[in-house]
Amino acid sequence: MSDAPTAHEVGTVFEPSWDDNPTWRGTRPYADLGTAQEVTAETYREDLEQFDESEPAGVLKWRHRFDGLWELTDDGHPTPVAIRARALYGPPQPLGELSAEEQLRLATEFRIPLPLGSAGGYGEVVVRPDSIRDRWAVTNGAITGLEAWVAGEGWRRVSDVGPDAVYTLTREKAIILGYQVADLEGALHQAAVAATPRTGPAAMPVEKAAEADVATVLEVAVRIFHTVTGSTDCDSDLCWDVLSRVLATVPMEEITDYPRRLEQFVVRRNERLDQVYREFGPGSPLAVHGRYELVGQPVSLPLFERLDVVPHLLLGTLQGELPEVWVADAASAWNPRLP
Repeated sequence: MSDAPTAHEVGTVFEPSWDDNPTWRGTRPYADLGTAQEVTAETYREDLEQFDESEPAGVLKWRHRFDGLWELTDDGHPTPVAIRARALYGPPQPLGELSAEEQLRLATEFRIPLPLGSAGGYGEVVVRPDSIRDRWAVTNGAITGLEAWVAGEGWRRVSDVGPDAVYTLTREKAIILGYQVADLEGALHQAAVAATPRTGPAAMPVEKAAEADVATVLEVAVRIFHTVTGSTDCDSDLCWDVLSRVLATVPMEEITDYPRRLEQFVVRRNERLDQVYREFGPGSPLAVHGRYELVGQPVSLPLFERLDVVPHLLLGTLQGELPEVWVADAASAWNPRLP
């Protein structure tokens, strides 16, 4: 028998596939099954609508066939799309040494500092589990009076809403959200500093995003908007002007990846988008009043995404640049808690 060292399992990825189409654009592997299912189902829907408009996708659900295999169904019928769990292997593990996954299992919390130069609060957010279930939450790091981040509501005292309302995430998703909340807290602090009256020279006008970036994002937004609402209306001049200002709130190092982020946002917030467009968007009773002009345009998608991530920074950026009622009504339509 050979004494050659054998590789050991270091993790699992979830790999989508389309039967007889090995180069399908939805074959990127994911570390999290839930994310893989959300993104893959939406990619299947988009491809079906793009190449076969006569038969749009119906109700998409995943069926667990057996260990390591999930198949996508369309109105209960099988599709060629599936997700398989695939083990990842690495070099032999020295005796007595813990794997990265084993080390993660032992972690009781993850501390994420706010971006450099940000202040306020505890200077960090803390991702921690509850004491009973394997569910995690993003908290503000306090020892007493603990607050946790609740989707759609922001910081809430755990004692007010109860642990079941805040400890809802897997460890992986909680860590991702923790970094997003840390960036948001840093942006809010910087926006507050920028809004403080200064005695020096007047502030410069808002810088618009580069034309190439605006064109790329607008193309993606128009395509998604048509898919979500069925509307083909687009005031290109208005969308271009608004989007150039909205993208000014995206860090320069993140702008290239923003189209992909926008697509992920649409998958993640699909139900909320359907509700908002149904109540305020094209063809809705309120659309005829003209106040919800921005909601009826493709630029509403990046506008809503930025309202989720950096709401106060975005509102401060748009102040004085667009009709106040347009901005206020779009913000309140997306999140009634916003000013």
